[in-house]
Amino acid sequence: DHPMISLEAGAVKANRAFCLDLTSCYDNWKQQSAKCRRKTINFCIWGGGIPGNNGNFWNDTLINKNILYASDFIDEHGDILSYGTFRLKYHIRATAFTKTEHAHITLALRRFHSTNDQLKSISNIGYDINLTVLLTEDRTSLTEPESKT
Repeated sequence: DHPMISLEAGAVKANRAFCLDLTSCYDNWKQQSAKCRRKTINFCIWGGGIPGNNGNFWNDTLINKNILYASDFIDEHGDILSYGTFRLKYHIRATAFTKTEHAHITLALRRFHSTNDQLKSISNIGYDINLTVLLTEDRTSLTEPESKT
């Protein structure tokens, strides 16, 4: 149902060689791009995409607004957006995304973050190290033109 998230999270059927090859090549590209640029991969938040995190986050409202990546939760200074700021930025109602959901994602991002490793720093995210093939410049889907606002 969500091919971008499936590809980002590596969620493919094990017996599908083409899908496994595709995700393997994409993961390799992300790793190599991050190392060459000395940036953190802009990983997908949903479907178990936060590296080193056991949580499997999902929120249809945010996904439908194309809020998919770690960078969507980070401000221009590399800090995690507060719950209120996040809701205002993306025009999200409190009933659609709760403080508890935000807290779980925030904690997962903080567990991932390392001040000593450029490749694991949320303040060093390479905004273009993600899947943007099916997105326009403003990161809305070409197949489903719904924006984040």
